[in-house]
Amino acid sequence: MKNNIESRLRNLEIDKQYVSYLEEQLKILNDEYGLRGNGIGEYISSGTISDSTGNQAIEIADKRIDMELRLRRARAKVKHLETLIDKLTETEATVVRLYYLHYKPMWYISQQVKFSQRQVQRIKDDALQRLMRGVYGERE
Repeated sequence: MKNNIESRLRNLEIDKQYVSYLEEQLKILNDEYGLRGNGIGEYISSGTISDSTGNQAIEIADKRIDMELRLRRARAKVKHLETLIDKLTETEATVVRLYYLHYKPMWYISQQVKFSQRQVQRIKDDALQRLMRGVYGERE
């Protein structure tokens, strides 16, 4: 569990980029759907839509639904972790952000928060415990 939380923290910025990527892909898919949808509308009014045209429209619509679900899941994952970090104390959040998101060494973090390296390690460990509770709930 601890390794999973640490991995999610280290990959948070990558996850945010993935959300941006999915948003852009969805825009492109919507544009494609709009372009193809316009042509389909003309065929529908004349009553002569081909099977391949209809299949293309269905395929694009299915892709949109899949893309929207992936985007919602990715956004929820990022938002959940960011919300949990925001619920930490100011010092814990600073330590977590510096260590996992900005890859700063303990000695640097120690100088920034004005605590010893040993205290910073304890603060980081406590923060990870709280984050694990937020992700996995109480464990017996």
